[in-house]
Amino acid sequence: MSAVPCRSPSLLIIASLACLVTPAAAQSSENLDVTAVGRDPRWTIVGRTTSIVDIKGRHALKLDEGAGIGVVWLSGYDFADGAIDLDVLGRSQPIQGSFVGVAFHVVDARTHDAVYFRPFNFRSSDSSRHSHAVEYVSHPDWPWQRLRSEYPGKYEKAVVPDPDGDEWFHVRVVVQRPTIRVFVNNQSEPCLVVDALSRRNSGSIGLWVGEGSGGSFANLRVTRDDRIRRVLQGLRPPIAIKGRPAVRWTLAERMAEYHVPGASLAVIDGGRVAWAQGFGVKQTATTDSVTATTLFQAQSISKPVAATAALILADSGRVSLDEDVNMYLKSWKLPGNAYQLHEKVTLRRILSHSAGLTVGGFAGYRTGDSIPTLLQILNGETPANNPAIRVDTVPGSVSRYSGGGLVVMQQLLRDVTGEPFPALMKRLVLAPTGMTLSTYEQPLPENRRHEAASGHDGDGLVIKGLWPIQPELAAGGLWTTPTELAAWALAITEAWSGQSSRLLSARMAREMLSVQHGAFGLGIYLEGAGDTFAFHHAGSNAGFRALLLMFPGAGKGAVIMTNADRGDALIAEILTSVATEYQWPSGRQSERAVVNVTPGQLQGLIGKYALPPGPSGAPVFLEISRADGKMFAELTGLGSYPRMELYAASADSFFTINDLSVAFTRDGSGRAQRVRMGQIEGHRR
Repeated sequence: MSAVPCRSPSLLIIASLACLVTPAAAQSSENLDVTAVGRDPRWTIVGRTTSIVDIKGRHALKLDEGAGIGVVWLSGYDFADGAIDLDVLGRSQPIQGSFVGVAFHVVDARTHDAVYFRPFNFRSSDSSRHSHAVEYVSHPDWPWQRLRSEYPGKYEKAVVPDPDGDEWFHVRVVVQRPTIRVFVNNQSEPCLVVDALSRRNSGSIGLWVGEGSGGSFANLRVTRDDRIRRVLQGLRPPIAIKGRPAVRWTLAERMAEYHVPGASLAVIDGGRVAWAQGFGVKQTATTDSVTATTLFQAQSISKPVAATAALILADSGRVSLDEDVNMYLKSWKLPGNAYQLHEKVTLRRILSHSAGLTVGGFAGYRTGDSIPTLLQILNGETPANNPAIRVDTVPGSVSRYSGGGLVVMQQLLRDVTGEPFPALMKRLVLAPTGMTLSTYEQPLPENRRHEAASGHDGDGLVIKGLWPIQPELAAGGLWTTPTELAAWALAITEAWSGQSSRLLSARMAREMLSVQHGAFGLGIYLEGAGDTFAFHHAGSNAGFRALLLMFPGAGKGAVIMTNADRGDALIAEILTSVATEYQWPSGRQSERAVVNVTPGQLQGLIGKYALPPGPSGAPVFLEISRADGKMFAELTGLGSYPRMELYAASADSFFTINDLSVAFTRDGSGRAQRVRMGQIEGHRR
């Protein structure tokens, strides 16, 4: 786990980084002729006989009564997200005689999701029956019996206002994963809102009837949200080279190119999670798929979530952001020295990475290692693999990323509250935000390990122990999902905008998202102004890469998590595709021109440059080479990274298509002696 100085996923290498209606251009709508069932061989019929009828003013498909569930679906049709509209006719008598609805993400008659209605309960005087008028199910794992037993009242509701159970009613099912909304008779408010239970990301569309029931259906119209397809098929580098053909890739192609077995993505649009989806597998050479609920290590994104707990305590007056932290530390004190004679280490400085504290990142531990205590980490004592966390610069004088500072904060929060850190985070932040899957427990409890993605190196090979163990919990110990990190980002946004104080007051949220020192707010990176204002944080642990980015004023953003060392480049390309498709205020692909540089000028740059050591302390080098008239940069010491082609912006300044800048400083002879890669400096070896 290491420092990530800005949101550009390229720099993760150095760290080793809705609405009911959507815009018309994003959708494709089509009418599916249900009266062609029986004539069109694409329609598959299971469990029922069908006929075409004219009934109560509609030319309709009728499914006759029969035993078991009946499903009719359109084979080969692909529906992921969007809206399904249709007219449905059941009957109010007899009780338990009519179960009618729509199936989606259909694999076959046994494997599908469905929203169905019980018209005999629409106007029932029995309050219990009335509340069982519409239900969402996911077969085969979540039939109605199990849902009613384990989650009573969650997946079934009344339909208000009550339709007539013996007349046609209009149904609109809006699928925007992970959320499903059901509207009846063009009401503006949904009668049912649930999260999807199945791991299926797509499938066919069908008509559904339950045990012993028949039903009639008409006017089936499907509106598919093509933005998701375009995002997944339109990956592109952040930088396009002027005068060269546009480059586009599919997500599957780039995952294979970068040896990333699994990825998970949540897209925020309109101030809500528009959709979330997992791709690939949790571990290479297996078939265990990544889903939207698969746990990934949040890495350094653990920091802003942990910072939220400190801000909550400050909001309530239990701690001050501007007092010496030694006022609150009890079981351990930060050793004093000459740097602290006139300036003190405070929570504000810790959270803005300006406290002068050492230790940028932590290498983590593996299964079988001796795991140090928090005090051993603070003091750099065996078996801790980090040096002691101390002040080596006047607090408040410089902005320097310090994971060590967050570990000091972790100890402070524990001393102030008396609670174990994972329990404290669950109480103050995770539970109020709805992050029910997330945990700061390290190691991950054994009974939850099946939920987690395994980490992989740059060649796509599983790392030792499957994932790092990070006892530096506040700095990098969070296990979570993109959807739940998106929920946190939305909660911060709601507080910042004054819409909700369920997590932080508006005052504290605005302080959190105000520049404190350098590029930092309180626990989070900030950039831009006005419409382009954004908060973000990236993460990098061995085997994992992640990025969170939110435009609070626009209600747009994304969280991307991957389970491989080369996930940073993949993240950059996914992010650019999302930014383009969802019209973000910034972050879309930009075009840059390449200038001509003489061979002699290029020759003066070739060589090997030493960069600061990685999280494990191992040396890191940037090697500049030239081949076939092109310049390349290759990073070594942080895993398996490919050569990156460098494009000249000037004789001394270069860039990559993933928006990484590489600048050189030459001596009097024209030979480069220093390099600056992003915000990291190195010298010729």
